[in-house]
Amino acid sequence: MKKARFATGLTQDELAKKIKVQQNQISSWEKTGKIPEKHLDRLYQVVGRFEEDSSDTVVGSPLGPWLTRRRTEKELSVDELAHAAEVSGATVYNIEAGRSPNPRATTIKRLEKALNVQLPKELRTAIKQDAEVGGGIGSLTDFDPHKEEEYPDEAGVYVFYDISDRPIYVGQSKNISSRIKGHGDKFWFHSPIVNNAAAVTIKQEGLRKSVEKLLIKFLKSNAVINKHYVNRGIEEDE
Repeated sequence: MKKARFATGLTQDELAKKIKVQQNQISSWEKTGKIPEKHLDRLYQVVGRFEEDSSDTVVGSPLGPWLTRRRTEKELSVDELAHAAEVSGATVYNIEAGRSPNPRATTIKRLEKALNVQLPKELRTAIKQDAEVGGGIGSLTDFDPHKEEEYPDEAGVYVFYDISDRPIYVGQSKNISSRIKGHGDKFWFHSPIVNNAAAVTIKQEGLRKSVEKLLIKFLKSNAVINKHYVNRGIEEDE
């Protein structure tokens, strides 16, 4: 049920009002899966039919549907919202398309301000959980690789994705921002080859290099900019 609700961009409170029940009842239904039969028809009308599932994992980013819903409620186009939030149109499009499931905190704040609405706490939690790298390292956070003001000014590992959301470059540095600026004159550092990016903060140099090597090994041939012209190796830290 939670997956179906997230797909519509509705909060628990908004769904409760449509079903004409209390918000805590929606919360209970999502936790237990026990939904009174008298409410099922109306529930299916609002969020669509869904199957019982023991997994609480949300498939796809819940942020995209939420943002699309809020933008259309304000009768804004993608470009209008991008302009009001002072982000790129690609940033808004990628979030709504599910290609940027965990944008940087500054991006979310700008969108909230432009829409005059706060991201629900439950949605923040779901996004954070979905972005966890594991091992206590932290979360991958998306940013626009073509806007310098969004570059993470911190140590960590970063990944570039092409327009099809395929990871095509893994790097690490003691200052991600400086490192990415060094890519600016490379022929491949343009959309659609480099269309989106994500990074995770890792201060320890040894751990950064280990995570980078692990990601490159895991991604194998995908961790290259263009396998026909470039042989991607592990680059030196700056």
